[in-house]
Amino acid sequence: MNGRLVHLEVQGYNDREIAIRMLEPVPHFLRILGQRPDQAMLYVGDKPMNMEDGYADNYGLVFRFKRFDIREVITKQQMLGSDRYGDYVFAILTEGGNNRETLCEVLDRIMLLPVEQWRDTMGKLIVLAGLRKLDVVLVEDMEKMPILIDPAENVILKSILDQGHRKGLIEGKAQGVIEGKVEGIREGRVSSLRAILSKRFGSVPVWADRWMESAGTDQIAGWTTRAIDAPTIESVFE
Repeated sequence: MNGRLVHLEVQGYNDREIAIRMLEPVPHFLRILGQRPDQAMLYVGDKPMNMEDGYADNYGLVFRFKRFDIREVITKQQMLGSDRYGDYVFAILTEGGNNRETLCEVLDRIMLLPVEQWRDTMGKLIVLAGLRKLDVVLVEDMEKMPILIDPAENVILKSILDQGHRKGLIEGKAQGVIEGKVEGIREGRVSSLRAILSKRFGSVPVWADRWMESAGTDQIAGWTTRAIDAPTIESVFE
């Protein structure tokens, strides 16, 4: 950008150590390229953003970076009106976009895309729907559509269906429905994350499985976002 280096982090959950994470690569840029990048963090999580925008200590070190909540910088209309098909999916992350109506509108637009673009965009929508807890709604709506995608054949959607929450949603009663949905969604997201890790890094180590099994749904959603382009499996869990 204008000859400047840019370091952008996309964050799916509130991380108390975000400032340290943003600071860590700076010495490498300075040593290798001789300049510090323009740094920014884009928050796409479901809960209100609650992270520091810098670091300071008693030894005179002061470090700052820019931080943005996607709901404050991008509108649903901008994403749905974009001429870049990949932008459609971000509409569900914007202010007022976290609902079935917006999800259905995004799906309608995706269905009109050529096959390769459709597959690429649908994969992104599956991940982002999890960030807004719309993954169950996505499965339900896709099952009503013409046979364009089979959830049982998609590794991420299949993991949602396979974990038993569907049984809790349909066959359970009262408390059983609620408990089945909550636990089923959590386990489904663990399986989704494990599937992404396996595809990108091969066999998932035991320590990663232990971390995933003990984590909450928001933490898992954050790791899933990071796993999309993390350079190593260790960096996913940092």
